Amino acid sequence: MLNVLCDIKRYNGLDYYKCPRTILKKACDLIKNDNIADNIYIGNEIEFFIFDKVNFLSDDYNTYLKIYDRESFSCKNYIPEVYNSNPINTIENCNNNNSNTNDERYSLQSLNSVFINDDTKKIKKKCGYFSTSPYDTSELIKVQICRDLNNLCINVQKYHHEVSTSQHEISLKYFNALKNADNLLIAKQIIKKNVHNFNRTATFMPKPLVNDNGNGLHCNISLWKNNKNIFYSDDPSTFFISKECFYFMNGIIKHTKALQALCNSTINSYKRLMPGFETCQKLFYSFGSRNAVIRLSLINYNSPLEKRIEFRLPDYANSPHLILAAIILAGYDGIRSKEKPLVPLESKNNEFFVSNVFEKYVSNNNNFRTLTNALKDYTDVHDVKENPEFRDFFKCEEPNDIAFSLKESLDALEQDHDFLTYNNVFTE
Repeated sequence: MLNVLCDIKRYNGLDYYKCPRTILKKACDLIKNDNIADNIYIGNEIEFFIFDKVNFLSDDYNTYLKIYDRESFSCKNYIPEVYNSNPINTIENCNNNNSNTNDERYSLQSLNSVFINDDTKKIKKKCGYFSTSPYDTSELIKVQICRDLNNLCINVQKYHHEVSTSQHEISLKYFNALKNADNLLIAKQIIKKNVHNFNRTATFMPKPLVNDNGNGLHCNISLWKNNKNIFYSDDPSTFFISKECFYFMNGIIKHTKALQALCNSTINSYKRLMPGFETCQKLFYSFGSRNAVIRLSLINYNSPLEKRIEFRLPDYANSPHLILAAIILAGYDGIRSKEKPLVPLESKNNEFFVSNVFEKYVSNNNNFRTLTNALKDYTDVHDVKENPEFRDFFKCEEPNDIAFSLKESLDALEQDHDFLTYNNVFTE
């Protein structure tokens, strides 16, 4: 397969202003030309489903959708076609055609033994996280996907089964923004190709199943200058987070609803963002809460090499180049205007405490007064009323909601798009 990545040019050789790669390059150049950072490094967590078969019909007399999923209890007495005929270009077949290959290979027999039509091998709803064989029936496919990606120098950091039945995640190593966006296009093709070769179907649809978790495209971002991570600070009082990082996050949070028109660009995208499915709901940042649009890594949090932010809203339904360009421009606007925090983050104890209480009380009850009462109860019990680390929480306001419909995000984009058109990166 020949893969060509290129920029679109006009007939006279000038850049075409609608080319997604050109738009992303312009966004990165703003950061560089203002001497903010030399490189923008981004790594992604790709989520997708692997189904056995999907049948659908919509005509004058019929409308139906049928998904065959070997890992689900809802799929009974179905023997996938893959066991009646040899898969195309499986790992074993590739090995037979490549006798010089020294890689360790799995046999077709082991592939067949992975799935048995037995309820003891099924995965309960929302209990699939980090499942392994025999419950993870796509382990072999993911091995082949990762080998192909690594052979293309698209380095895989980890892969695992996700929360939903037949849902999976592959995390790619960080690269500069342009290379990362290119890698996402290739990775999507590699995943679909390998799944097809096993006579199955891969989907990156944000919400393919109505009562289960959806697919996101989390973006882990850091800015570097002179080989130093400018998101890192050696000040423990800010949890080793620099002012530039705060400004960048605040810019994203300020423009999140407008960003959603690009990061969540389909009606189905907003079905993924409904409460109860481990998706972000509120415009704030946190170390632990899944309600936050931005999460901060707890892994080696005091290491300058690991300091980054995770923007959790995007999905795979739009061009990755446009998604990353919009995120970078929102963060750049925050740095340029020194955007004040919309939700304060003052200390390690504060952040852990608030995110945990928010997760426990607000996400379940959707009642901000409950959070205030919980804070008061906590401070009474632990006798920390006079502690300045907790005092300010009684003054805090409930974080705003994200946009929960495409219309809402498009309306927000109409009102708030100057950050995108700054220096003609995007055009109106």
